[in-house]
Amino acid sequence: MTTLGDLQSRIADDLARADLTNQISAAITDAITHFATTRFYFNEVAPLQASSPVNGVSTQVIMTKAGQYLYTGADLAAIPAFFELDDLFVTINQSRAIPLRRDDADLLLELISTVVTQGYPFSWAWMGQGILLYPIPNNVYPVSLTGAIKIAPPTDPSDATNPWITEAFELVRCYAKGLLYAHVIRDPASAALMLGDDGDGGLAGMARAKLERETSSKWATGRVRPTEF
Repeated sequence: MTTLGDLQSRIADDLARADLTNQISAAITDAITHFATTRFYFNEVAPLQASSPVNGVSTQVIMTKAGQYLYTGADLAAIPAFFELDDLFVTINQSRAIPLRRDDADLLLELISTVVTQGYPFSWAWMGQGILLYPIPNNVYPVSLTGAIKIAPPTDPSDATNPWITEAFELVRCYAKGLLYAHVIRDPASAALMLGDDGDGGLAGMARAKLERETSSKWATGRVRPTEF
């Protein structure tokens, strides 16, 4: 299993430079930050499972509170880290998982301010870095979030669990080297080899395409869905 330290050493060996320790660490962080909102299979959040730490991905679950309609990072740390939300499911009576409908935030705020009825939520909307639920919950309901979440760069050289290192090693390696060639070593030709002339190609682009194919293959069923007329 690869670690952050392995990636740092590999890049230093690739560059044949032992004097860029700090720059290599910064470039790795910058590379991961660049792709943090790109959807891959390893930053997707699975539906209808138990909640887990943000960097553990899996499912994130809001536990609603009676009378509260806006939920933020104070209620579930993962909420601001989502860059795509696919679906929300509310669990009723510990058995029925019902998908919530996505609506416009202005509409829900208007309903919340004018309709006094409370119950289990059946609609949601983004509101800043929080999630609005409607109707206003009247009880505790688990609401699971599915989509894709930003995963922070690793900081411990011995970290062998962060997916940016274990799953996206080659992508981060190539993009970080491209940044180093461009900004530190000042070698435009080598930077273009890593990043392409437009900054979104080269060897890093090939590594990204490979991860995107793997992500797509995990979603594909291998069957053509018929069109309804």
